[in-house]
Amino acid sequence: MPLAETLRALDDLVRQGKVRHVGACNFSAAQLERAHAITAASHGAHFTSNQVHYSLASRDVEHEIAAVAGEYAIALMIWSRWRGAT
Repeated sequence: MPLAETLRALDDLVRQGKVRHVGACNFSAAQLERAHAITAASHGAHFTSNQVHYSLASRDVEHEIAAVAGEYAIALMIWSRWRGAT
């Protein structure tokens, strides 16, 4: 499904009062910028969060995603796989 179509569907849900905020999961910086451009042009609901993987071994978020998220006021929700004692 094209991103613009998905964003329109999410905006419809916000306008209907079925959801308050919409977010993304594992979007890259480029994908966040593209989504913001689409919603800004259509005056639609913007992403308010992006759930991203972050750990000592995977710190890609620090490079581009965090900067773009800060620019567009998108909260980052961090997830990481915990591997406890087995």
